[in-house]
Order: sequence, then C-alpha cells, then structure tokens
Amino acid sequence: MNTIKYFFLAISIVFFFSCDKDDDVNKPDQVGLVELQFPLNDETVVDTQPKFEWKVFETGNPVTYTVSVGTETNNLSMLKTNIDELFTTVDDEERLETATDYYWKVQAFENNKLVAESIAQKFTTETISPTTIVENANYSKRKAAGIAVFKNKIWVIGGKNEANEDLNDIWSSADGINWTNEGTFPFDPIHSFKLIAFKNKLWIYGGVQDSRIWSFIYSSEDGVNWVKEDELFPVYQYAQIKMISYKDKLFRLGAYNSNTGDNTSERHVYSSTDGLNWNLETENHGFLSKYSFKITEFNNLMYCFDFDRQASTTIIKSSIDGINWQEAGSYNYKVSYGSEMFTINDKLILLNTEYNPDMLNGYFVETTDGYNWQAMTSEENRTVPEMSLYELVKLNDKIYAVGGVGIYPNNTTNNDVWKFN
Repeated sequence: MNTIKYFFLAISIVFFFSCDKDDDVNKPDQVGLVELQFPLNDETVVDTQPKFEWKVFETGNPVTYTVSVGTETNNLSMLKTNIDELFTTVDDEERLETATDYYWKVQAFENNKLVAESIAQKFTTETISPTTIVENANYSKRKAAGIAVFKNKIWVIGGKNEANEDLNDIWSSADGINWTNEGTFPFDPIHSFKLIAFKNKLWIYGGVQDSRIWSFIYSSEDGVNWVKEDELFPVYQYAQIKMISYKDKLFRLGAYNSNTGDNTSERHVYSSTDGLNWNLETENHGFLSKYSFKITEFNNLMYCFDFDRQASTTIIKSSIDGINWQEAGSYNYKVSYGSEMFTINDKLILLNTEYNPDMLNGYFVETTDGYNWQAMTSEENRTVPEMSLYELVKLNDKIYAVGGVGIYPNNTTNNDVWKFN
C-alpha cells in the first residue's frame, strides 16, 4: 500500500514541476506585449492595401518589427520583416482579397531575439476595391467616345483626341486589358454620341460630326460593320444622353443639346421597340435636372438618382414605364457631377465622388432597398478614376471604368482602364 502512495506522490511532483516549467516559458514577463493601433480589433471595411500601425516597444536598444497576416490565427504568413518604423503598408502585388476576414500580429526583435509580440487581431476588408488594370491602353487617349458592352466585349468607338480632332477608330476588349483595333467607322468621325446595345445590335444615337449636331441612327450586328439607318433620332442632342434598355424597349430619358429654358426637348421621354421608330411618351420627365441625373435598372424597375446640385439630399425614384415615377429611396448626401451608379449581385451601388484641387476622391456605398446604405470602401483608400464623364460598364459580372476626361480645369483626355473587383 505504501509503495502505491509513494508512486502517485512521485508522479504528482513530476507533473507539478513540468507544468511550472512550461508556465515559465509562456509567462507574459518573458515576452513583452506590442500594442496594435490600426486596424482595430474587429474593424470592418478596411482597405485591401491597409496601413498597419502599432505602438513602440521600448527596450533601450534598437528594435525591429515583423508583421504577419493571414485568414487563420494559427496560420499567419510574414508580410514584412526588419521594419524599423511603427507602420508598414501592403504593396500592390500583396493586395488582400475583398470581403475577407484577416488576422494580423506584430513581433518585436532586439538583436534578432524576440522580445515582444502582439495578440492577433481580426479585421474585415472592404467589399469593393478599385484598381487601375491598364495605364495607356492600346487605343489612343480620347474623350467623348462611345463606350458599351456588346457580345461579351467592351467597345470604344470614336471620340476626340488631345488635339480636339474627331476620331473614327473602333476598339474592343474581352478583359479590359488587351485591346484590338477593329478598323474604322465607315462614316464621318463622330463624338459625344450614345453607344448602346439593344436587341442583338450595337446602336449609335445623336452626336457631333464635322462640328454639326446630328440625330442620325447607326446600327451594327458585330460592332465592326455599320449601317446608317434611314430613320432619324427624334431630337438633336450631343452630350449626356440618358438611355436605358428596359423590358424589350429602349428609352431616351434626357440629354443636353444647349437649348435654353427649363422645359425644353432635353426633358422629352421617348421609347422604341426596334431602335428605329420612336414614340413620345411625355414632354417632361419630371426630374429636377434636365440631363444630369443617373439611371439604371434595379429590382426590375428603372431607378433614377434625381438631384439638385444645390441640395444636400438625393431622391431616388423608380418607374415601370419611364413616364410615372415615384420615390423609391433616398441618399442623405449630395451626389456630385462625377458620381455614377450601377447594379450587381442584387445590390444598387453608388460611386460618389468629391472634388478637391488636386485629385478626385470617391467612396462606394450599397443598398438593397434604396433607403438603408452602408459603406463598401474604407476611409483610408478613397482613390477612384481621376476622371469625370467616364463610362461604367459591366462585363462578366465585373465593373470597369473606361474613358472620361481629366479633372476640371485640365480637361485632359484619358485611356486608362479601372476595374472594381
């Protein structure tokens, strides 16, 4: 019996000293604590190229830091090492995935010996991230070009070059990166027209040719070979043409043509079932703006961002016929001239922009009902295409920004392509 007692007593002593030894290794006073500053724990909508920041760990000697990041706390990969500052950023090639939970930690080293480390903290990246995928695309710099998606390609046609000369070349791309010269437009060079896909054809409406404003209609079944139709577009217009393909009809909802007065032909609403013959639905679309509103399809309705440049609130309206509009939501911030909207994955997304003297800042917000909005991009990264009047197009469920002109007053031409992943 005594033998058994002594056996268990010996086992207990060994276990006690073993635990005490392990505890000594992991005692907090053996390795200090690095305090993380940004991103905060459980921070959301963090830039995909975040700037990691932490507080200094004082030892009286030089200290370097290592930052590790990963999607699992027990499987972090080293991002940067031998950092002698209190921050580091993510390079382009290391850009994080959107809408993803990440963990990060910092370790401090003195003479290559670990002296302190942080607790791993979690953050979630923004749900959309604008990036430049092409600088100086194959087609020459231009403004006022026709841009649309047709037959699984982005098309860029005509416009004006840096010398304000009209262009008639045709370009296409299946990925926004590689561009193919498809030849030339068979008629006079043209700019400031509307290019839109409708019923298996690509169409051109309005625009300017040889300094004259036209209401001609052109169509193409392949984007390369074009026909000048006998019918005329019912109104002269040459900029800001608002058109939408909706429920087997093509709607013209407004445009700029330099007419004076409030209730001019710029407010007329026309519809067509074949792209050639047009019905006047109403002489006044009823919006605050004659032609600066934004239009898209959402929840099987036409949605319009109706705003006054002097107002601080934007009213969202919807319609099933392009004639009768009712309030369908609101956005409690001013929507600027360079803002754009689009729909994807059952969400209405607004790219809102703000001007300052040096660049164009922007941010994305999303809604599923038109009333409740939430941020999609971080406050730290507000970079968007530094252009206005660019075209947002959707190709294979990806959004691209193509074309545009430089920020006022430069009015420069552009051939960069952006992608919003």
